[in-house]
Amino acid sequence: MRIGLSTTISLALTGSLATAAAAQLVFDGGRMDAAGAVERVGIASIKTAPGAPGGQLSVIDVRGVAQTRTLAETIALVPSAWAEGQPSPGAAAIDAWTLAGAPFIELIDGQRFVGRPGHISANGETIAWLHERFGTLLFSLDEVARFVMRPSATEAVVPASSSAKADTVWLVNGDRLEGFLESIGPRSGGEGFALTIDAGGTPVTIPVDQIVRAQFANPRQALAGPVAWLADGSVVRLAAIETDTQRSVLSLTASAARRAGGPAGAASESPGTVATAQFSTAELSAIAFDSSRVLPLAGLDFLSYRPIGLSRRPGPRIDAVDAIPAALGAADVLLPGPMEVEWALPTGVTRVVGTARLDDVDAVWGECVVVVELLTAGSAAREVARMKLGNTALLVPLTADLGTTTAGDRLRVRVEPGELGPIRDRVRLERVLLLR
Repeated sequence: MRIGLSTTISLALTGSLATAAAAQLVFDGGRMDAAGAVERVGIASIKTAPGAPGGQLSVIDVRGVAQTRTLAETIALVPSAWAEGQPSPGAAAIDAWTLAGAPFIELIDGQRFVGRPGHISANGETIAWLHERFGTLLFSLDEVARFVMRPSATEAVVPASSSAKADTVWLVNGDRLEGFLESIGPRSGGEGFALTIDAGGTPVTIPVDQIVRAQFANPRQALAGPVAWLADGSVVRLAAIETDTQRSVLSLTASAARRAGGPAGAASESPGTVATAQFSTAELSAIAFDSSRVLPLAGLDFLSYRPIGLSRRPGPRIDAVDAIPAALGAADVLLPGPMEVEWALPTGVTRVVGTARLDDVDAVWGECVVVVELLTAGSAAREVARMKLGNTALLVPLTADLGTTTAGDRLRVRVEPGELGPIRDRVRLERVLLLR
């Protein structure tokens, strides 16, 4: 029962979908198909056969009827709020206490493990990190993009494509050290580890409890393969998924993580067994079965923008908290007034899906038109979607077919003011995904 060569995953619904199947519940939410449409379902099973292409899902719909869907037609399992059309809460809905005491480490492909520093017994190039469920994990320095010891609600979201130019450490006293990370070693007189960084020719050793965050100059990579977004804020690429319907849990094996060698919690840098842990449905936010097929717009850097109707206006921003990743990475993109914004598109994208919504504070007076265009080299911009917001139309589906993008293609979103002018026309692009 593993995702990989052979898979049989039993999932089921409870509540209004299938009360009788409550004992088998391991995920309760929605299913996103290959076109980006989301339906409120429960997943009864996933099956693949060794050497055979594709696979299938057995789902239970809102009427409690079991149906079959091919795995190739499924992008992801998503939170029920997506299927029910509930608005994204945005960063304002996250309480400060949620961030307290939640350090995390992030790998170069965007994987993230919430937890705390683990113990290291000797100087080396391996970071030990303790996750509540996976245990003590070991990561090579080449795998790590950054770690954050004191998350902040004001910290800007770091796009998955952004690589640091130098190893940099921010300290609790306000200092910043920039240079080359030489080694990671034991922390004298306490838990965790210490970093030694060559800052301007002078090696400096800093205990991890004196660090706010550290960022390393390792090239970023794209996520690929099955990935789970956990309720604790972790994002985990999966080597395998197993199910236990009797206990109503999913066993997830993290493909990039290894437990520390020796007894549990031992201070050894030798990679040991793979990291596997069990999770209930309440501990899972989303699962993408092939994360390379679904790319969040919020994960791309803004290529350019210009205001419309006013000479100056704040630019677009990601309305999210860095410490709490959105399911599938699909954080909201806020366009604070009429403007044009462009993004460089990855190759192979065929479709854009999501929602365009007037920001809540603009619901009474806002009125605008949202235009989506595809720009290709040597061709005029091609309009692929046009949506009017205002009056009773406070949100509209954002769906556009792009054909198949190639290198150099760009996506442009333009917010045009309506008859009431450019004021109060703030548009929220919710859960916008690029599909392959």
